[in-house]
Amino acid sequence: MTGFPSPPRSGCRQPDRRPRCRSRGCCAASAEPSRPATDARPPPADAASSLSVVAGAVRGCTTFTVPDWNPKNPPSTWTVGDVERGDDHITWSTTIGNGWACRRSYRVVANVAASAVVCSDKARPGSPIAMTDFVLANATKG
Repeated sequence: MTGFPSPPRSGCRQPDRRPRCRSRGCCAASAEPSRPATDARPPPADAASSLSVVAGAVRGCTTFTVPDWNPKNPPSTWTVGDVERGDDHITWSTTIGNGWACRRSYRVVANVAASAVVCSDKARPGSPIAMTDFVLANATKG
């Protein structure tokens, strides 16, 4: 593998890429899971309920693979770790063996949810938290 692979986006599904989760629940990692148009189930009642959906998906996925942008290279295996859950947030990281890491934060305030991802070989755990706090502070000004 040359260079760093494209980091995974929020959740497990990506356009043109289908990561394979090695544990149950990984591919449900979105605030509002995708559903067929004929599904009559209502969406989550509020942003607070989306936190449980995201937290369940994060805790249910310990590793996943992402195809490399170059089909000649093997897929990358990412590990989910450093999961911390609070009353209004969840933070976690996804890492790969070559030192590349993505730090993630999902936080709910009032009826607004914000998510942030910072990917780098030097990603700090507090970076996505600062981003979600900034977005929510500005989005919930009264």
